[in-house]
Amino acid sequence: MRNVLCLLLVSLSVMLCAGCDKDDNEGMVPAEVLAEFDSMFPKAKHTHWADEELYYKVSFVVERIPKTAWFRPSGEWAMTDTDLPAQNLPRPIHTDIAVGEFSGKRIEKIHSINVPERDDLFIILMDVGRDSLAALYYTRSGNFFKKEFVKNDVSVRPVDLPQYASETVSGYVGYEVMSVELESGVMEVCLVSDTDMLSVILGFENRSSDSLYGHLVYSWRQLLPENFPEGLDAVLAERGFSSDSVVRVYEVYNYGELFFNVVVRGNDGNTFLRVEPAEIADASAAVMA
Repeated sequence: MRNVLCLLLVSLSVMLCAGCDKDDNEGMVPAEVLAEFDSMFPKAKHTHWADEELYYKVSFVVERIPKTAWFRPSGEWAMTDTDLPAQNLPRPIHTDIAVGEFSGKRIEKIHSINVPERDDLFIILMDVGRDSLAALYYTRSGNFFKKEFVKNDVSVRPVDLPQYASETVSGYVGYEVMSVELESGVMEVCLVSDTDMLSVILGFENRSSDSLYGHLVYSWRQLLPENFPEGLDAVLAERGFSSDSVVRVYEVYNYGELFFNVVVRGNDGNTFLRVEPAEIADASAAVMA
């Protein structure tokens, strides 16, 4: 009798565990979406589905790694966000962080973002103290292109570019969209090429309709050392900085006005210097004289 009872209990526990992976919300998901999900993630466990505006969102686990994916109602996959273990961070990103301003800081979380026909995006959340996190944005090859400070985490979800924004962004030939953010009436689109990074801020094309983006408000581009403006070294020398102290140089357009933001390393950490094109021209002329 005891053997029969044990067998029944074991059988019941197996049935309960098998049911753990079944999501009650799965019935609301279109068959096309479920088929695509099963095809892409055959080892997925602990799935949970949600209807999120234009997408079906599913949280799940693959080999103990949490993931979230978004699908359009047609079944088309839109994006996957993986909670990446720190040991799986690509080596070029790890190396850049190790020698940067957040060297020695603890990695709190890593978002590995994968979308169709784009390079992978990595968002590394660093614990900087005082209940604050630094979100560092990288491409897989280790190109850093954005930093922001957040309280808890970054909001991750797919965003489709409206027509007006697509037309504006398409003017940057050779770049691909890495991330899109909507906040306070503007859209920030981050783009990268093989050698360059660019952030474009778009405002309302028509204030009467909050769906039309396309008016270029602000853009910045990180310059490679070989593209630094000639004469910049002379300007920095006048301000007491050497060319070796330069961390990054950004070319900035603000409502059509061009200037350069130069990040230099000093005794008290990094400093941002705004440099006007006229300053560079004057310094270049002085050197030539």
